[in-house]
Amino acid sequence: MLRISGLFYLHGFARSLPVAVPIGSVWASVIPQPCRIKLAGMFLLKKKVNMAGNIKLLIICCLFLMPLCGCYHSIAEKMVKAPNYGKTLDEVNGLRQLQFKKYQIDEHFKVEGSDAGIFLDVGVIEPKKQWEIVPGSGWHDWLAQASRKHRIKMPEELYWEKCPDTAEQLYGFSFSSIPDEHTMWKQVRGTVICVHGLWMDKTVYAATWGQVFSVYGYRVILVDLRGHGRSTGDYITFGLKESADMAAVIDSLDDAGLLEGDLFLFGASLGASVAIETAAMDKRVDGVIAVSPFANIRDAAPDFSRECFSFLSFLLGEKGINRVIDEAGEIAGFDPDADTVLDAVKKLEVPVLFIHGTADMHVPCEHSVRLCRACRLGELVMIEGKGHMNIGTEDMYLFRDMIIGWLESTGAMTMVQPDTSR
Repeated sequence: MLRISGLFYLHGFARSLPVAVPIGSVWASVIPQPCRIKLAGMFLLKKKVNMAGNIKLLIICCLFLMPLCGCYHSIAEKMVKAPNYGKTLDEVNGLRQLQFKKYQIDEHFKVEGSDAGIFLDVGVIEPKKQWEIVPGSGWHDWLAQASRKHRIKMPEELYWEKCPDTAEQLYGFSFSSIPDEHTMWKQVRGTVICVHGLWMDKTVYAATWGQVFSVYGYRVILVDLRGHGRSTGDYITFGLKESADMAAVIDSLDDAGLLEGDLFLFGASLGASVAIETAAMDKRVDGVIAVSPFANIRDAAPDFSRECFSFLSFLLGEKGINRVIDEAGEIAGFDPDADTVLDAVKKLEVPVLFIHGTADMHVPCEHSVRLCRACRLGELVMIEGKGHMNIGTEDMYLFRDMIIGWLESTGAMTMVQPDTSR
């Protein structure tokens, strides 16, 4: 409904000087959302006041006007709106042929999600030790620099030899350009589904962990969560609907005969929480590797917002953040207090490896502590001094040995030796 309002006079600090604040000449039905927020926050001082007084008045105006200008709803919308909001299946498209080569993806297809109109983009990296050197890939950029430095011809392919103990080699591997030294896996040792974090996509793992698992003999499945990457979807539900989508992906992989050996889920941040919730509802999952998961969105939101949107977090306060979460649930169609990650982990009967940085300010390590205590077969590894954004990047060797060792010691998996006859 269209509503007209005049000037609202607020008496505050600085000798009670009147402040004229237009709280919206034309309301939400006419003024676009970004303009509405700016309009509601604009104020005119009748007399000059000192800077401290101005700041205090601005804060008071913001706090007073938030409920009036629809800020809670606007922030809630931003919280759950997916990167692909409003995009159709044709608009999100799929991987181009060059991207197939760049990310070493062997197969690529769409899977219908748990809701109508949701289509998830899935990529498959088969176990391999042979990597093409494709322009635009990390391999190519690194080798091009080395080739120029040493004036050598850049190879078209490399073959994985071993894992060195020092960080002198790219991504923790040693390579050879001689095919005779190349070995192939007889069969798939297991399947690992990689689940990315908030506002990311599956390619974040394609050139890193996807290749790590692949050279150790695992088939790697890369999935774009709903509304991310090349998957459709308007809203993020922080694990509730995403876990149902992942179960649909597992169904599709099972039907296509792509689930071989034990099935493990690997995820970080949002992806870790989605992995835990998926394992709780799908008995085909044999284990979970959860890096920096959150126990529930209501407990995670204050710290995350404080790190990413500090001033807004300060204005909202705890009650305001909880109100935003409630409205976000209404917008995206989920209950933030129902079926949380903490609830899911209590149902798990499979082993879970929790990894968290002690310096994580976005999602503090207490989340993993709580989850691990509630998990029957949980193991917690704390990485000293690591935060939310740099864990598993600068310490690739530690992660590689820790995770591969954990995968191979779960007990259910049969060790398969590489075929050296080729």
